[in-house]
Amino acid sequence: MQTLELKVNIPDEYVLFKRDDLEELQDKIDERVWIGFNDLKSLTGLERNKLDTILKRYRNELDVYKGGPVKYPDGGKWSFEKDGIRQWLKDNHSRIWKEDKT
Repeated sequence: MQTLELKVNIPDEYVLFKRDDLEELQDKIDERVWIGFNDLKSLTGLERNKLDTILKRYRNELDVYKGGPVKYPDGGKWSFEKDGIRQWLKDNHSRIWKEDKT
């Protein structure tokens, strides 16, 4: 098998990053611990109705009073522990979509 080498000149004002490094830098830009519902929508790229379904279906796991990363509103505002909800969504991705009836 023959290998092809490609050289690309990148102007000095540009920098290349590995995707993981870029995501780590982006996380450091926003070091908030707790975020609101609109921030969660932006973080996940999911619409409100899909997030509502997930939050209702998995409340027993997600509720902060049961050790989860979500403070349910109870008349106030939603609060999400950013790293915790991100990790939970990542860890449960397959399960969430397999159980999706919509």
